[in-house]
Amino acid sequence: MGLALAGGAANLYSQWRAGEQARAADRRYRRAMDQHLAGQREDIHSILGPAAFGDFLETDQAQGVLTQAREGLREQSDRIRGGVARSGGTTEAAVAGQTAMGRGYADIISRLVAGGERYQDQARARLMSALGNLGYQQAQHYGNIHALDQQHADRISRAGHGVGTSFVDLAGALAL
Repeated sequence: MGLALAGGAANLYSQWRAGEQARAADRRYRRAMDQHLAGQREDIHSILGPAAFGDFLETDQAQGVLTQAREGLREQSDRIRGGVARSGGTTEAAVAGQTAMGRGYADIISRLVAGGERYQDQARARLMSALGNLGYQQAQHYGNIHALDQQHADRISRAGHGVGTSFVDLAGALAL
């Protein structure tokens, strides 16, 4: 009878302990995955957000193009002024040259703006794609959590059955 009692108690304890360990592992998994997904979301926004929603003309690339254009126009303007002064050209020729340069600069800016819009459209598409992939990972995570919850419920059911069997065995041992 003492053996049956000890066996029943050991069975009860092992069922309880296994359940505790499984619940602790579930909590660690949930916490780790939640932190992982939150970190990925922050990374996505910090990396792709500025390109998708920032002002393209403020980027280093755009500023480099604008700087080169300004320097080129300044050199061209100096050449026009120097040529008019050396050749005795008219003011109208200088004005015509300056006007052409202004149109060229405006053309550079409009091409830059159009390129910036394409760049931002692509960046927004990359951002949406990355967030969509993250959503898929999150759905998988919640599916895994559901499976873990189901496993936990099955363990409780088996533990309850095991406890019931242990009590029947114990009652049988006490009856002897």
